[in-house]
Amino acid sequence: MKKTLKYAALFHFCSGVILPGLGSFPAIACTPVNAIGIFFEHNSSDLSMSQAERLSAWTAGMKEKYPNRDLIETEVRVENTEENVLQLGWRREFNVRHALVKLDFDAAELSPSDGVFIEDPRPAGVGGDTETRSVWINLIPGCPHECPCPTTESGEKFHRHH
Repeated sequence: MKKTLKYAALFHFCSGVILPGLGSFPAIACTPVNAIGIFFEHNSSDLSMSQAERLSAWTAGMKEKYPNRDLIETEVRVENTEENVLQLGWRREFNVRHALVKLDFDAAELSPSDGVFIEDPRPAGVGGDTETRSVWINLIPGCPHECPCPTTESGEKFHRHH
């Protein structure tokens, strides 16, 4: 399920989507997850000026749209052709997380990464960026947001606690 939500985050949507194999969960779901990929040069963990500007603009928009946030998670990817892939991945994540804190996101909102994904190189996408040299940030807003918020058995809005 986690992977499904991450891929859904790439296309921030609120319309219904079929999520197969969820057992007792409803078949139609809405997710307010917002995501951005921060891209790096080969064998580098430095945020380029253009990526820092993208991150700054994105965080400003997210803070305005979602003043309360449940969670911000990161997913780290490196190419298997890069040097010291694990250390490189952790440095990339550290630099992105440090930038998020400098942009006034609360460190308590930042969830630890699941690890470093080491992947084969893929062709570059729009602008020459490649997903295999990246840190993806997924922001999960707190309620209220554009999707129905879950409730407890007593009917109160559910809030995730840090």
